[in-house]
Amino acid sequence: MLPEVKAVESIRRRGSLSRTDIADSIGYSRSKVTSVVNSLTEAGILVEIGDGASSGGRRPRELSFNAEFGYVIGVDMGATSLDVVIADFKEQIIVRQYTKIDVRDGPEPVLNLIRDYALEKLEELHIPATRVYGIGLGVPGPVDFASGVLIAPPIMPGWEAYPIRAYFHEYFPAAVVIVDNDVNVMALGELRAGAGINQLNLLFIKVGTGIGCGIICSGEIYRGTNGCAGDIGHICADPNGPVCHCGNIGCLEAMAAGPPIAARAMEAVRAGESKILARYADLNGGTLTA
Repeated sequence: MLPEVKAVESIRRRGSLSRTDIADSIGYSRSKVTSVVNSLTEAGILVEIGDGASSGGRRPRELSFNAEFGYVIGVDMGATSLDVVIADFKEQIIVRQYTKIDVRDGPEPVLNLIRDYALEKLEELHIPATRVYGIGLGVPGPVDFASGVLIAPPIMPGWEAYPIRAYFHEYFPAAVVIVDNDVNVMALGELRAGAGINQLNLLFIKVGTGIGCGIICSGEIYRGTNGCAGDIGHICADPNGPVCHCGNIGCLEAMAAGPPIAARAMEAVRAGESKILARYADLNGGTLTA
């Protein structure tokens, strides 16, 4: 790993650091770190933000990321919703938009929504699209991570092999575009900034419109050979169960995801089996959600 990358990762993990702190963190000499820091500050990636605590001599200068160096777009795409954020280089969210969608409408209508919102907000903020250096999309289906395309997504007709990266490169030419399964992204979020900090192995299970699992093994996402390692929603849970939207019988998702939970609750209401659920249905306009 390049020393510049090591320095950036060290600050990313630990926050603002002095040159001495960086040297101790990445194992380079002070003179080498000075050269590395100079190249990063000249590039506009790092800035000095003030004096740190003194350990007996002159107070060291603290370094952190330049928030305005570049921007990233993050997208959480679900079967029925879309969450889009724009964040600066210090990971601070600047704007956020939540929208109801139907992923079955196909790639272009959904991706056009993301594009239009991002470009509109960037214009309002006077940020050129060329300053967007990263776009991350979590999508509700199995992904070939190397190519960034979906593979036979059960709930996303028309999305298989659609060139998502190429679509966004047309509008954000400087951006690295990362496409991954949404639950993998959630698992990585927990590993980096949530319940999974300092954990080497964990399972993250999402129950929503569908059911998925993100697998962290030895500190990294485990995807399997075809990107489907965590696709537990279409494991057969009951060979005599209901027909799943994927066409198979008794999938876990068809029995335990949000919509079937709500459907069974409404059946209990109609059958007079639960006064509690009936009361909640009345308060919610005659319907129940998971």
